[in-house]
Amino acid sequence: MSKKKPDHRIEELAHKLKIGTISDDERLEFDEWFNAYDDERFVHPEADNPSLVKSRIYNPLLSEMQKSEMTDIRKFTIRRLIAAASVVAVFAVGSFIYLYQSAATSDIPKAVYPGDKIPTEEGTTLTLSDGKKIKLNQADAGELAKEAGIKITKTLNGQLNYEVEPSASNRFKTNTLSTAKGETYCIQLPDGSRVWINAASNLTYSTAPDDHGFRWVKLDGEAYFEVAKDEEHPFIVETEDQHVKVLGTSFNIQAYANEPKTTTTLITGSVVVEQRKVRQLLRPGEQSICSEKGITVKQGDMDEALSWRLGDFVFNEQTIAEIMRTIARWYDVEVFYHPNFDKHETFSGQISRSAHISEVLTSLQSTGKITFKMEGRKIVISN
Repeated sequence: MSKKKPDHRIEELAHKLKIGTISDDERLEFDEWFNAYDDERFVHPEADNPSLVKSRIYNPLLSEMQKSEMTDIRKFTIRRLIAAASVVAVFAVGSFIYLYQSAATSDIPKAVYPGDKIPTEEGTTLTLSDGKKIKLNQADAGELAKEAGIKITKTLNGQLNYEVEPSASNRFKTNTLSTAKGETYCIQLPDGSRVWINAASNLTYSTAPDDHGFRWVKLDGEAYFEVAKDEEHPFIVETEDQHVKVLGTSFNIQAYANEPKTTTTLITGSVVVEQRKVRQLLRPGEQSICSEKGITVKQGDMDEALSWRLGDFVFNEQTIAEIMRTIARWYDVEVFYHPNFDKHETFSGQISRSAHISEVLTSLQSTGKITFKMEGRKIVISN
């Protein structure tokens, strides 16, 4: 077994893995640490007992996490560690069920749907201040445009970067990134802040601070922010029913027009959420919910809020209506319900966002509480 790495190094690697900035060499280093973990904890002779397998994998990792102060990072990466231990998740009513990958799982019937599909390739549309539109998934890497002293480039890995040119007289301009259903994108703003944009979302942002010194963006959809610290220029995120003010921090906002609430989940730092002149300070791990009833604050579910950043669906006690709105945004489908169907039935589970839609629907249908009929882009749900 290799020499034990210091906690601060593992914390650093885990954080980079969490936010998607880990390099190939660092990922190998992290995998080496993980693979050197006490092998006895991953011996599963009871592979035909899913509950026992789950406890033998999950509980030792949870125990290790609780020994350290960096529980926020390790709790978040727990599903990635479980995945590395050859575990797959399926849906269940009211709780998670983990099945060990063994011959037993091959007996589960897999539904076949006409028009079965996977999500579309990553891509998005950039709209410049003069109205010009650039399809980023069709554009080559390199310089895309220049405006107001800002050079806009696309990196080899597809990220959009804004670079302030030396001695440039920067003027306030606005650009918009629009992702379609089934698409995500990452952008680095001129101030160094990074934003990951989820499917079916629009992010409008300034290329320089406005006349009041604010860096601001407007979000319709969902995005994860890592804001560069600049005390002289506060960062403002505006949605349909709230404003979030930050100096430098990381957080996730879900503000889709077809959702009844706007959810802000704080990872690090602090933010102030404002709705109709009511302000609420959030601390790391907290989540605000803005609705017609006002602002409420609770402890956030980091796994659920940030799962899309790591390529998963994670649902914890969500209604089928909430789940299907998420699926519809990702797979670009229309969902209809039988008149007698109870849309308030809750489900919990985890599955990869790269899976075919048939795999997702089969997992839900395996609970025995729901039946799907799919034709092309149309899904009809009944009991």
